[in-house]
Amino acid sequence: GDTNSGAITFLADIDRSSSTNINLTTGAGNNIAFSTFALNAGAAGDVTLTTSGAGAITTGDNTGDDIIGDDVSLSAGSGGIGTSSNNLRLKATTITASTSGNANQFLREFDSVTIASGGLNAGSGSISLTGGTFTLGGSNRVNDNTKLNVNSATFAIGTFNETVDTVTLTSGSITGSGGTLTSTNTIQTQSGSV
Repeated sequence: GDTNSGAITFLADIDRSSSTNINLTTGAGNNIAFSTFALNAGAAGDVTLTTSGAGAITTGDNTGDDIIGDDVSLSAGSGGIGTSSNNLRLKATTITASTSGNANQFLREFDSVTIASGGLNAGSGSISLTGGTFTLGGSNRVNDNTKLNVNSATFAIGTFNETVDTVTLTSGSITGSGGTLTSTNTIQTQSGSV
């Protein structure tokens, strides 16, 4: 659906029996809120969620999966995507995510997801990867001004090159085989492996 006027709040799971492409857009400044429910588009169904203005994409808990789909595209306003206490949880094949106003993103993957050509963009805000494996699908998939925090996740650069503002490895790992991860500011390793 395309509301174009109000907020979208999930009051029950949406579970498609066959793969379905789902595109949801709120009115300006409104949120998409998962509460404790999930959106399952099927293994081959694409999911596109869009908010604008001060809109956010939020979840009310930190268990299970919020979004299950093939190609997942998230575009939020200055309210951001997820929170530090309630990360947006994915079970996807590919991901693109952007926020306006330098809003932060908190993303957790069920297993492994590829960062698609649209990339991850929080402007000069932060992107926290809090579980699962996020694999670059090519070079330069994360905005150069974004602060990247790998926390209980794996950031797999493979053979690709990536530049970000700041890299913080709270826990988890940063892996690669021939690729280069460059920070234009600082690299902090608190725990984990590189």
